[in-house]
Amino acid sequence: MTLVLSLIWMLMSPTVNAYTQLTKDDFISDPLIYDAEFSPDGRYLAFIRQAGKSRDVVIRDFSLEGAPITGILQDEFIRADSISWANNSRLIVNLMVPYERISKLKKKAEKDPEFDLDEYDYFRRSISMDVHCQDRVVLLNHKKYSRKNLNLSRITNLLVDDDQHILMPAWGNNGLEIMKVNVYTGKGEVVLKGGRRTYNILTDKQGQPTFRLDYYYYSRSVQVHEYTQEGEWAPIDRIYFEQNEDGEFDFEGLVGIGKEGELIYRKRNETSGYYEIVKYKKGSKEKQVVASLPEEDIYSPMFDAFTGEYLGYQVQRDLIRNVYLDKNYQAHYDKVAEDIGHSNFSFWASSTSKNRVVIKSSGADHLGKFYVYDYKTQALTWLGDVHHQLVPENLGMPAKVNYTTRDGQKLRMYLLFPPNYDDTKAYPMVVLPHGGPQSRDSASFDFFAQYIATRGYIVIQPNFRGSTGYGLEFEKAGYKQWGQLMQDDVSDAVTYMTNNGYADKSRVCIVGASYGGYAALMGAIKTPELYRCSISINGVTHLKDQIAFDVDSAEINEDRIEEILYERIGHPIRDAKMLDDNSPALLASKVGLPLLIIAGDSDQIVPFTQAEIMVEALEKSKKDFKFVELTDTGHNPFIMKDSAAKVYQEVEQFLKTHLGK
Repeated sequence: MTLVLSLIWMLMSPTVNAYTQLTKDDFISDPLIYDAEFSPDGRYLAFIRQAGKSRDVVIRDFSLEGAPITGILQDEFIRADSISWANNSRLIVNLMVPYERISKLKKKAEKDPEFDLDEYDYFRRSISMDVHCQDRVVLLNHKKYSRKNLNLSRITNLLVDDDQHILMPAWGNNGLEIMKVNVYTGKGEVVLKGGRRTYNILTDKQGQPTFRLDYYYYSRSVQVHEYTQEGEWAPIDRIYFEQNEDGEFDFEGLVGIGKEGELIYRKRNETSGYYEIVKYKKGSKEKQVVASLPEEDIYSPMFDAFTGEYLGYQVQRDLIRNVYLDKNYQAHYDKVAEDIGHSNFSFWASSTSKNRVVIKSSGADHLGKFYVYDYKTQALTWLGDVHHQLVPENLGMPAKVNYTTRDGQKLRMYLLFPPNYDDTKAYPMVVLPHGGPQSRDSASFDFFAQYIATRGYIVIQPNFRGSTGYGLEFEKAGYKQWGQLMQDDVSDAVTYMTNNGYADKSRVCIVGASYGGYAALMGAIKTPELYRCSISINGVTHLKDQIAFDVDSAEINEDRIEEILYERIGHPIRDAKMLDDNSPALLASKVGLPLLIIAGDSDQIVPFTQAEIMVEALEKSKKDFKFVELTDTGHNPFIMKDSAAKVYQEVEQFLKTHLGK
């Protein structure tokens, strides 16, 4: 068997080291480097590194020979999480602070050799310090805000023309307040107030209010208000966002302020169905399209990290790529893209960065690499790997392919081949449909997929119809198709791989989480002949019950939530038969495979009862299954180390039992 090389790509490491068999501990261990950023003038590089039990902030001076260290901030219990520069000589460090007293934690660590700080809850705070890691002050260290805020580490405006202050949001008595914080003293004063639903207040370079964003969780939307000349807030638009698989929204980078104070944001064109970049000038009452692509979504607008200026936009195909308005920025970006190769990478150009910038790359076969790019010499210098073991030589080899479904639709699929893959052999395979289902897979690093690939399995991740990123028509093709067309697309991906000799058709398992967990169960019911086993992690099992749960959870905008759910999944009355015919818990008697069901008892997205009713139905039908309950675990079991390790262990053993690897 020979791979069709025109259909796939392999990411290669610049230096080839000896292969090491990875363990589950490698996949849950701490990274080596967490964050890195140059000061605006490019002189000082600050980065966060893991050094044994300590997580250090290190600052180096690149204006001197050898870039000597100017300061180190070290702590074993209070962990630095991210960094940003307030000006050329003042660094802001965001910290994860344990709730429990540090003195108690130190005693526990001394007595218990298996002490794990990750088992303790924490809150977030920020400090400011000089380039020697001295003169440290806590930002917003006031009882009024300390008691009300788990997170006091967000920055909404660096106030590039004011070296002494930044703007930070904090929850006050009546909702969000924007604080003007002195980075030398840590003291802040309220300059703007929002409401209880206000997520952010956008400001111009001088810190004056321009637009307010009110976040409505259950309607999946943000209401945009304009600050008028009369000093009042007037609604101008509502933007709808998709949830990620954890039920969270990420619109932080999708809305920003342009050079002249205009609002710039991503919005779906109701006619074409594709996302584009829209501009709204204050007081104009008109919206103008500033960037749009034919038959393709724009992934996100880009803004200058220091000035907030609109720079261009990003497009996500297999990888995310930047398109800049400034030709000079684009030339530098293209040079880095050529040097890095087929990987995603961050390149946040800024009018203040004239000398150097940190580049972070990541790909399907490496968790991340940090580089320094010199604008003058255009040299790209390797700084370090994010992780010492999760590197290309130890990981599955990525590929991509287009396959054609039974009804003639071409779909994109991402693959991982096991390390040391031998193309003369047919391998056991795992199909891993993504969650959502309004989500997508891409050529990015996936811990779970790579863990499975490093156990010796081919892993495939098809973007079935209903996935996002291919326009509204493609997405809508999956509406009301749970267990039907979307399931057929997954089945056709399996058939493609087995018919073309890549995988051993007698050793295939379907595995998934969230919607992917639902698809895994339906695979065991609808097409058991394709698989040897099925693994569902926090999967939906009863469609009507899940719809009712989502509607009941909506404290406001219930009508909007119902509209979304009924359109995408089905109406509990009008589509009752269709929903019942595609609910695994009602079809347990048809399960034809061994099942592994894993569920978190604190899941707020797919409630634990969904797993319970499936287990009860399987018991009544006397089916072959194993049920694993994850205690104190939410919808994403990979966030916490203990639950992630448990999932890895159970999945590995189950696959080994039934696929024989």
